[in-house]
This record gives sequence, C-alpha cells and structure tokens, in this order.
Amino acid sequence: MKKILFTLSILFSSLFMFSQGSQQVVPEAVKNQVAILKASDLKLTDVQLSRITTVLIAENDKLERSKKAVGINNQQLQERMKLHKEVMIKNIKGAMTPLQVEKFDIGKLGDKL
Repeated sequence: MKKILFTLSILFSSLFMFSQGSQQVVPEAVKNQVAILKASDLKLTDVQLSRITTVLIAENDKLERSKKAVGINNQQLQERMKLHKEVMIKNIKGAMTPLQVEKFDIGKLGDKL
C-alpha cells in the first residue's frame, strides 16, 4: 500500500510540475519565428517544435537582458546580437535531423529568423 501511495504521489507531482512548465508566455517575436519554421518545408514534429520554441524563448530572454544591460554601447550590442543569433541558430539546428538542417541551410532560414 505504501508503494502504491508513493508511486501515485510521484505521478501527481510530476504531472503538476509538467503542467506548470508548459504554461510559458511566448513573446510575439518567438511566435513569428516559429511561424516561419512551420511554414518552411522542414516537416518538424510537435516535439521538435516544442524544443525549438523553448530554445527561442530562452534566447529571446537573453537578448532582452543584453539590450537592457547597463554600460553597453551600440557596437558592443551589435556584437552581442551577432553572437546571440549564431548561438540561437546552432541550438535550433540541434533539435533537427541532418536532413532538416540541410534544408534549413539551403532555405537560408537563419537569415529570416
């Protein structure tokens, strides 16, 4: 009986944590980027789109923090934005298959994001 209660408590707590984590606020910029990826011929699965959306939200947050950083001049901001975009594209490609990465590069989707 203790094992059943323990198992049920773990199941419910994991479901609760999952539901809390899936209620992320998606910024408009991220929605536009995801729409570009959905409209492409990459045939991304729901799992891939979920992972990519999470990456885009995190990268968007990092970009906003960089823009708000005190003491950054325009040149430093441009350098950070360039580095940010490179990291973002690398992380997006990490959620794709090699064929999807190839199509991503051929379609120059990195420039559209």
